[in-house]
Amino acid sequence: MDIKQLLDSIRLRVSFWCKAKWPAIHECLLDIYIHPDLVKIPSNPNSLRVGGNWLRPQQGYVKFNVDGSSLGKPGQAAELIAIREAMAIFIVSCWAKTSSLIIESDSRNAINWVLNPKSAPWKWRSIISDIE
Repeated sequence: MDIKQLLDSIRLRVSFWCKAKWPAIHECLLDIYIHPDLVKIPSNPNSLRVGGNWLRPQQGYVKFNVDGSSLGKPGQAAELIAIREAMAIFIVSCWAKTSSLIIESDSRNAINWVLNPKSAPWKWRSIISDIE
C-alpha cells in the first residue's frame, strides 16, 4: 500500500467514524471524505456505539459495513442511504479499479430491496435507483 492509499484509507475510516459518533451531523459520507475540514461537530455530541464483530475482507476486496446506520433515525431510508454513500465513496476511490466491493448490512429489507428493486416500497425507489 502506498502513502496515497494509506491516506485514503484513513480518511474513509474517519468519515465513517464521524457519522457513527455524531449521527446528528448533516454532512454525507462523501462530503466528510472529500472535505473533512468543513465538518462541524455538534457542541453537545450524541455518541453512538454499534456493536458487532468486524471481519477483515479478503485480499482484493474493499468492505463497507453499514450495520446500524439506521439507529436513531426513523424508517429504512438510513440503511439504504448508507449503502448508496458507500458505493459513491468506493466509485471515486483509488480502489475502484483494482478491488471488488463488499457492502455488509444487517437490514434484511435493504438487502432484499437492493437485490430485487421492484420489491421496494415506492417511497424508497429513488434511492434504490441511485444504487442500481
